Amino acid sequence: MLESLQARYPFQLYRQANQGVSAALNHGLRYAKGVYLSTPDLDDIMLPFSLRIRAQYLDEHPEVGCVGALISYMDCDGNTIKCQSRDYIERLTFDDVLRGAVVVGAPVALYRMQAMRDANGYDPEIKV
Repeated sequence: MLESLQARYPFQLYRQANQGVSAALNHGLRYAKGVYLSTPDLDDIMLPFSLRIRAQYLDEHPEVGCVGALISYMDCDGNTIKCQSRDYIERLTFDDVLRGAVVVGAPVALYRMQAMRDANGYDPEIKV
């Protein structure tokens, strides 16, 4: 299927043996050329301009390596079943993140590519 899409939309396709999600993401990270990295899954839906807004925040705050957003959860019919909400924007240092095991949800995480490379990508020991 990907080969047929490749004929219509030019992109590079890299293959490797199945070694898990983290290894696959790290493999792709080696070839990525962009400034930012986002890894939404097939069933994730982003609001219009979501990436633009998060990228603009990273552009305006070069000291920040990752930004997220709030998530709305939907059922298979598209009905909202739960929404995250916050009354404030929280800025954390790397030490804060490590102490509190803060996780930015993968569907809304936008990483600065250099920050991902500086952190040596994803930990293949963590099974997703």
